[in-house]
Parts: sequence; C-alpha cells; structure tokens
Amino acid sequence: MYYATNDTGDPENTGTVYELVFTDATTATGKVIETGLDDSSGLWYYENNGNRYAFVLESQFGALFGINGFEPPFNIEIIPLDMISSTENSLPSISELTVYPNPFNDHLNFQIDVIEAGEYQLQVFNLNGIIISDRSLQLSEGNNLFQFDGSNLQNGNYYYRLYNQKGGLIGKLLFVK
Repeated sequence: MYYATNDTGDPENTGTVYELVFTDATTATGKVIETGLDDSSGLWYYENNGNRYAFVLESQFGALFGINGFEPPFNIEIIPLDMISSTENSLPSISELTVYPNPFNDHLNFQIDVIEAGEYQLQVFNLNGIIISDRSLQLSEGNNLFQFDGSNLQNGNYYYRLYNQKGGLIGKLLFVK
C-alpha cells in the first residue's frame, strides 16, 4: 500500500510518500519512498510493462482543497517506485554524493566520495521514467568529480540514479533555463 501525507501549510516542503507492506491483516512495515513534496495531497498507483509508478498530486492551494478550483499552481509528479526505494544511502561503496548546483541550467556537477573503486552507472531520467542519459563511470577511491551536460533538457523535474551491483542512490534534480 502507498500513501501520501500533506505538509498541512508548513512553509517547508514536507509532503511525503510512504510504502507499507503488510505481513498479515494487522501488521505492516513501512518506508519512505519520497519526501520534500509540496502539499502531496493525492496519490494513485499504476503499473505498466512491469514498471511501478506512484502519481503524486503536488498542489499549493490546489484543486483538491477547493480554494481555487482547477487553476494552477498544481502539478502531478510521477515517481518511479522501482527506482526509488528509500531516502537512505543504499550504496555502501559511496560515502558522500554532492550534486550542485540544484536547481541547475545547462551543467550539473557530481562530486562523489568513493570508498570502493570500480565501475558505476549514472542514469538521468524524466518524470515518466524514461532514461534520457545513461553513462558508465570508472570511479577511483577518494573524491571524484564529473559534469553532466543538461543543455538539451526542458525545464522541469528529473531524477538521477547512481548504482553498481551492490546498490544505488537516487536523487531529484530541477532544471531551470
């Protein structure tokens, strides 16, 4: 089961999407799927071609509250659940990952502190889960810095996924021209 909480007027973006897995009728374990959403006031679950998605309605004063009808500002954010498993670091060979500037225009820097050298994969994908960049990286132990060229992107939200055979990290990006 998936559900979203609202930030209830808090000026910080604290809306959160959770996953609950039931082991019986009264017992469940939960985890955070995504957080930092603005007024996550609705959630729909969808499966397509083996991919799982949560459609999360983010709305500031939005339509579900009836304050301003169906006029913007509101948007639907598509969170690919198969790629976002937690806000925790699930890639133990990376001690720190810094992505800046974010929001970005044209170029984005990835600074990665690697505990275990090796081959990693970096994917950038849009809100529909479509991969728009897929790059192999040979990272050495210690600090690694590389730049992503996003000059061909349209304004909006994107996600990145850095992973190897031992796990992965997911993060949110905002491209603004």
